[in-house]
Amino acid sequence: MSEVYFSRIFKDALGLPFTKYLNTYRVRIASRLLRQSNDSLKKIAEESGFQSYNYFLTVFKTYMGVTPVQYREKPPDTSTD
Repeated sequence: MSEVYFSRIFKDALGLPFTKYLNTYRVRIASRLLRQSNDSLKKIAEESGFQSYNYFLTVFKTYMGVTPVQYREKPPDTSTD
């Protein structure tokens, strides 16, 4: 199965592109690690599945609206979830 075909089938099935799904999943993992550990940002990026530290920083800020450092300093209140 080609990447293009997989991406089309994935988007048709779930309504969003595979890369957006994957990045959302990785950012969710990273945000949990930022709240629960004192690991370095590079280690968290790696553990979340990002191969590039700079890409991790860009994607995290795009999805969360803050940098990983800002998020770690003041994570959103999740007590109402």
